[in-house]
Amino acid sequence: MKKKVVVTIVIVILIILSIIHYYFSSTSITLLDQPIQGLSKTIEFFSQSIYDEIPIKYTCYGEDISPPLKWRNYPINSVSFVIIVFDIDAPKKNFIHWLIYDIPSFINQIPENVPKEAKLYFAKQGFNDFGKIGYNGPCPSIGKHRYIFRIYALDTYTGLPEGARVEEVINKINNHVIAYGEFVATYGR
Repeated sequence: MKKKVVVTIVIVILIILSIIHYYFSSTSITLLDQPIQGLSKTIEFFSQSIYDEIPIKYTCYGEDISPPLKWRNYPINSVSFVIIVFDIDAPKKNFIHWLIYDIPSFINQIPENVPKEAKLYFAKQGFNDFGKIGYNGPCPSIGKHRYIFRIYALDTYTGLPEGARVEEVINKINNHVIAYGEFVATYGR
């Protein structure tokens, strides 16, 4: 009898923990989504080199260079932009491939093959999840992954030095994002 009670209690606890895990994993806001809560996607953000699928040229299996990016329809009071490229299907959710920030508002495009340097003439770059500065493209071992290219328009600069980490940038831009845009592309082997 005592053993049955213990087994029942353990089962009930496991069910409760499963429900809690499901609730928090399905409704929790990711770090990268925090700054855009309550905002509509209004910036038109795109690459004339990427449509639905990322060309091999922009992956680790090709030249591993950054793609050209353009944006328009951003607020006139934008001061700077942050661009983050991340893989939402990687084992480490939201694996960062590119972090570029403090792009002044008079710039509305980035050329192909941005140097992998922390300080650029037009912006700063931070560390990606490969542990490197600048862009490193998709490199999935198997299967098709989705990559989000997201731009945040800010009412200020981050004030961070070159070589920041994504957590630092997100902490600085929270409450300063006035608009955003994004597009999704895939790559798989």
